[in-house]
Amino acid sequence: MNSKTVSHMAWTAGIAAQAEEYLCGQGERILAQYGELLPGEIRISDDCLGEPSILRMYGFLQALEKVSGYRKDLSGEHLEQISRLFQKETGKQVSLPGGTTAVRVYGGIIIRKTVKEKVETRKKMWTLPVPGRIQCGKAFWETRIFSYESQKIPEKAYTKWFDYDRIKKTLQIRNRRPGDRIMVTAQGGRKKLKDYFIDEKIPREQRDELILLAEEEEVLWIVGKRISEAYKITEFTKRVLEVKYQGGREVE
Repeated sequence: MNSKTVSHMAWTAGIAAQAEEYLCGQGERILAQYGELLPGEIRISDDCLGEPSILRMYGFLQALEKVSGYRKDLSGEHLEQISRLFQKETGKQVSLPGGTTAVRVYGGIIIRKTVKEKVETRKKMWTLPVPGRIQCGKAFWETRIFSYESQKIPEKAYTKWFDYDRIKKTLQIRNRRPGDRIMVTAQGGRKKLKDYFIDEKIPREQRDELILLAEEEEVLWIVGKRISEAYKITEFTKRVLEVKYQGGREVE
């Protein structure tokens, strides 16, 4: 073999190695810029579609490796399948090597490790002590009652005030159930919880994980989202129920 040919092949291999290193680095950038790392999964925003296709592919590859710890058997076709998901309706998904699945959701896709057995949390229910404190799995709840004297209502995501005199029955900490509803307007307009989730574009796979504070089928608080208009503090409120939430994502 011609010595110049060998030299040329070595040079080409070196260039290819540098190109691969660059593309992997760009894949990490794509993931850092457009990805959100969640427990057991990575969410990639639709905003990544403004990047060149080859860079997006390397971003998907990095996401698959991080989620599954696996790269063997991954092909260009698998990465194309992920890319095509961005053009499909929510809920569509593809199965990938390494026990992973890519799912189309509102605003992007989620790459997650396939769970063969999902722990059923929707049957769990806890009674909220009023006043008092309770631990529900990884989460802690604390309540107190006090007189309302026009104090400023705290604008905190996980501390909420409710008109205590509007609560007539035992409060429950649980996940969603058929028949749940929430008042969404001060004039008394209610929505089925399912319709509210659809209107707010909350992904299907997240709906069963959301934690609710409810009075039978009437939802007071979708934790991390909103409270019901039916229980809000008004000028006529006499007693306030303060509820503080701290901790895990699910009722365990």
